[in-house]
Amino acid sequence: MDELVDDMLYIINNYRDYLCGKDYLENLNKSFNNIQLKLKCILNEYEIEFNNIQGKPNKPFIPLLAIRNKIYSKNMTEGVYVAILIKQDKGIYISLNQGTENKSKESIEHIRDIYKEKVNNLIISNKIDNNSRLLDEINLCDNLIGNTKRARSYEYGNIKAIFYDKITLKNAKEMFLRDLLWTMELYRISLR
Repeated sequence: MDELVDDMLYIINNYRDYLCGKDYLENLNKSFNNIQLKLKCILNEYEIEFNNIQGKPNKPFIPLLAIRNKIYSKNMTEGVYVAILIKQDKGIYISLNQGTENKSKESIEHIRDIYKEKVNNLIISNKIDNNSRLLDEINLCDNLIGNTKRARSYEYGNIKAIFYDKITLKNAKEMFLRDLLWTMELYRISLR
């Protein structure tokens, strides 16, 4: 599974070049396709899709892989799912997230609070040791040029997340995979 993380690192490391027009979408699409295929081997009961908005200098490029149970989430804009969000050339979040499209801020916060409470109760009742690394908030908008609407929607939709900077990701590939599987289990249990 090292290749899975290597493809993620390729996208992170080439993020700026892509925005500047030095790397082409086809190169990144190959990495996204590879990631999607590898994740499907591990998580075959879930739907996995990616969204890689074609980035231009004034259109932020927020690469996203969504892993979801189609019973609870019809697509990336509705329901709850696990998101792999690439933060520019900095790193990657594994985020238990929710779709925010066509929802009021109050509705988003209400759903987020319900799931945060469920997740916090699961963490406490199971004495989960990842607790110190879990984040309530994520930041995708630092130094983002142009419209940050989509990036903000992922920030608002975040329920819990774990962040890996690219150095940690490179040096802790197995831990990243364990955290991904752990987040998937948290997702599965919290949807009951």
